[in-house]
Amino acid sequence: MEQTLRFINPIIVLVFLCNILNAQIYYRIEQDEETKYSLGLQDGKKAGRDASQVVWAIKGFGCAFLTCGIGGCLVWTQARHSGDVPADVPIGKDPQYVLGYVEGYKATTRSNKQTAAITGCIVGTVLDAAIIGVLTSGYVKTFKEVWDDLWR
Repeated sequence: MEQTLRFINPIIVLVFLCNILNAQIYYRIEQDEETKYSLGLQDGKKAGRDASQVVWAIKGFGCAFLTCGIGGCLVWTQARHSGDVPADVPIGKDPQYVLGYVEGYKATTRSNKQTAAITGCIVGTVLDAAIIGVLTSGYVKTFKEVWDDLWR
């Protein structure tokens, strides 16, 4: 029993010292301003990825469809210069962390808006081109011709 205690005591002391060292390292990292900013930036980017951008896809699609692609480029340009401010900014955190969080959120939502707008623009332009191609090909029947064919 005594030998077991002799073996366990150094292990307990070693674990205790490792915990103290870990706490000191964590404390120093936590106090660094750049680290606080980068942690906030990462968290803001993560939160920004969850924001839905369906409205921007619909805007890109609608403008591209109605203007044969030109309006979609305008919507993409508008999306490029906009970024959402997060609705729920972390309260009680360091100002550097909050600044990084807001900037990361804005950057990610701006990127997501651009992707959604250009995707909607491409889909709207392709659909518009297909409809114009079908209408000008001469193979399209009028509604009356289709109706008459159905009832013959």
